[in-house]
Amino acid sequence: MNKKDVIGISLGIIFLLVAVAGLWMSSKDDQKGRTTPAARYSWEKVTFQDPELNKILKDLQVGYTHGFLFRKDSLTPIYFPVYIGKSAKGAEAVKAYFPNAKQSLSGYMIREESALKLLGIEKPAIFSGKKIRNDIEISFSGDDIIISFTTQSTNVVLDPPQMIHFLHRYFKKNEKKPEPAVSAEQPAAKPDKKK
Repeated sequence: MNKKDVIGISLGIIFLLVAVAGLWMSSKDDQKGRTTPAARYSWEKVTFQDPELNKILKDLQVGYTHGFLFRKDSLTPIYFPVYIGKSAKGAEAVKAYFPNAKQSLSGYMIREESALKLLGIEKPAIFSGKKIRNDIEISFSGDDIIISFTTQSTNVVLDPPQMIHFLHRYFKKNEKKPEPAVSAEQPAAKPDKKK
C-alpha cells in the first residue's frame, strides 16, 4: 500500500467515527429534549382561546396551572407545550368525566410523564381524556389534568423570554375596551363648579 491509500483509509475511518459520534450526540440531545423542559411557568388561573377546552377546565374546577415547554433538541426550533392543572373535584370525578379513558402505554407520552415527575408524581399513570379538533389533547393522571397542544415550530431558536411568550400563545388575549374618542376641536366637558 502506498502513502495515498493509507491517508485515504485513515481519513475515511476518521470521517466515519465523527459521523457516528454526531449521530449519538444528536440522539442523546433528542432524548434530553423529551425529558427536560426548556422553559417552565405557572399561573393561578388560565383562560385558553378554545371555548370547549375552557368548559372542561371549568367543569372540573381546574385551578393552578403549570406550563412546560419541551424542545425536540438544542438545534431544531420545534417546541412541545404541555400544561398541567389540578382538579378541585378529585381523581374519581375526573375519571367519571372521561368514561371512555384508556391508559397510555408507558413511554408514549414521555414529555407529559416528565412534567408530572417534575411536579412530584414518581410513577404517573396517564389516561386518555378527549381530543379537541386535531390540535389539543386532554389527558389525566389522578386529579391532574394534562393539556397537550400539537407540535409547533418557529423559524428561529427561542431565547428564554421568548419561550415564556410561546407558552402564552394559546391563551385568550384580553381585549381592551375602546376609549371614547374626544374631538380635537371640542375639549372634553368639565364638570360645573358649585357656587
